[in-house]
Amino acid sequence: MAELLSIVVLLYVIVAVYGTFSFTSAPSRALGPDTPARYGIKYREVSFQTAARDKLTLRGWWLPRPASKRVLIALHGKGTNRVDVLELSSKLWENDYNVLLFDMRGHGQSDGDHFSFGQYEQFDIVGAVNFLKDQGFQPTNIGIIARSMGAASAIMAMSQTSDIKAGFMDSAYADFGELAQQQITPTTGLPPFVFPGITLAGRVLLGIDVEQPKPEVAISNIGQRHLFLTHGELDSLIPVSHFERLKQAGGANVTESWLVAGAEHIQAYYLQPTEYIRRVVAFFDRELR
Repeated sequence: MAELLSIVVLLYVIVAVYGTFSFTSAPSRALGPDTPARYGIKYREVSFQTAARDKLTLRGWWLPRPASKRVLIALHGKGTNRVDVLELSSKLWENDYNVLLFDMRGHGQSDGDHFSFGQYEQFDIVGAVNFLKDQGFQPTNIGIIARSMGAASAIMAMSQTSDIKAGFMDSAYADFGELAQQQITPTTGLPPFVFPGITLAGRVLLGIDVEQPKPEVAISNIGQRHLFLTHGELDSLIPVSHFERLKQAGGANVTESWLVAGAEHIQAYYLQPTEYIRRVVAFFDRELR
């Protein structure tokens, strides 16, 4: 009996470790052939350090508008990279914004083997802000537009630094620990009872605590700055309830919101591109002086 119990425990540990590495790793790191040149934009490759203690190097593209003093950080979601927000960024560049796109840790060409759902990514964003300040941009002119995990990380980053004036957040979650328990099976194919083991293995092996990212808490700690929240009405990955919770927790900080009818997860831009860009530009034109 003891031997059987030992085997069961060993199998659980193996599955939990496998789940941890699978749950925190991007399926592909390849950028593919697209670059800003496809949209007629002269750009340059840039790199900078995260503000997290591990000092990882993050890499991205700089889309300059030399005559403009306004700048936006454009941020992708989990499992993708900067290319995922390239088309959107090109539209923002056309509207007279400097744009910085970069790969978060564990994605694309940035350092790191794993991502942490916002726990460390929030400091990657602070590193991007520090890079922009080094280029001469003022905090009153720095905004961020982000998707999914990127949006959740951006909300948390705004609670860490006062140097982001405003944010447009698309499809953020309110509490990743809660969401992870719901998504563990569709994401990894593992049964829900493995989640405690994955949580423990993440903490011990990678220093990643999947229950730590709580944008719902962070959003109430951003002072008097403003957010625009948007979400797909049919989002099957991050329920609309997370959108509602963030609105409630943000209170007066959430000056605008848009629940997009018929849209799945981060599909609002592709479903209504003209209206999406109109709302984004109008928001940042008001917020960034």
